[in-house]
Amino acid sequence: MCKIMMPLVNKGSIETLNMKLPALKVSTGSNMSPLFIPRKPYYGIGGERKMCMNSFDDDAVKQCENGAEVWYAAWGYEEDHKIHARLTWNPYYEKLEAQMTALAM
Repeated sequence: MCKIMMPLVNKGSIETLNMKLPALKVSTGSNMSPLFIPRKPYYGIGGERKMCMNSFDDDAVKQCENGAEVWYAAWGYEEDHKIHARLTWNPYYEKLEAQMTALAM
């Protein structure tokens, strides 16, 4: 199971968050995703751009580019019967932002 780790302010520990999020069509986390807000108009949820070149499967890339339903994952991740684009936004961004703000105070 793919998870993301996030520091917990005032607790001195790490919180582990699941990155398999079917409601958001997220299969795994991506090294690109932690820093980007989901509502970013270019690469966010429903943004104008998807990173379809997510594997060596040319057919899957073409289907993604042609508007097929996609799931989001790290580069190269594959599952049967799913087309994946790169996950370019953080499903937990608001939580990360709140933790970083609290840390800075």
